[in-house]
Amino acid sequence: MPITLRVKTNTTFKQDWRLQSNNLQLQEQNKYLAQAGQQFRVSSIDRNTQKYGGDHWLVTFEQPLQPNQGKAKTIWYVYAPHVEELSAVPSTSTILRVRTNTTFKQDWREQSSKLAQEDKYAATAGQQLRVSSIDRDAQRYGGDHWKVTFVQPLQPKQGKAKSTWFVYVPDVMYEASVYKSNMGIVPHHSNRYIMQYLQHQTNKSTSIKPVTNASLLSPSSIFLLCFLCTSAVHFKKFLKTIFLHFMH
Repeated sequence: MPITLRVKTNTTFKQDWRLQSNNLQLQEQNKYLAQAGQQFRVSSIDRNTQKYGGDHWLVTFEQPLQPNQGKAKTIWYVYAPHVEELSAVPSTSTILRVRTNTTFKQDWREQSSKLAQEDKYAATAGQQLRVSSIDRDAQRYGGDHWKVTFVQPLQPKQGKAKSTWFVYVPDVMYEASVYKSNMGIVPHHSNRYIMQYLQHQTNKSTSIKPVTNASLLSPSSIFLLCFLCTSAVHFKKFLKTIFLHFMH
């Protein structure tokens, strides 16, 4: 699937991620100045930032990029917080939405006020962050934190950007996407309760299992559920009317 990489802020693509862009050892032929707003077609991205200092991707561009000196090159190291992907997000991707201003931490056991600047990230209400993986076993992290790995590293006020953070659960909402197919909507996390309701109506099951996380019900899901409930009531009344008509 084609990938487009957009530059969010002026940045420098490098041939060596270990060197600062202003380091004299990084020669002109080994750095490319990218401007905010530029978009590049990408062949591949190695997002394993742990291999590249915790905050760089290894990117192969479709068209070689020409530095101020030397030959154009296809492969560059890119500072992850300065770029974003614009390609279609896979249907299985998940989003973490920030409900209220909060602090992501490197150590869930410490109060945010006691952490060093490089070990905390100030998230603001309304932010939506793509998630690579999430450990929701809060009992492992004080009973109220999740361990979250984000698709793009988050940049604290000081130090290097980091992909993995501890997140205070009441301040965020975990939103999973919905699979789309030619047959309509196929259930994913947010539609689990609706599918249980449909099975209940079809099989006359005596119970419906509760959703394990109320935040997984999106507004559209709630609307659809209300519609189904209302339709079921009217349908039963209709059947009762038909039955009484034939009885008379």
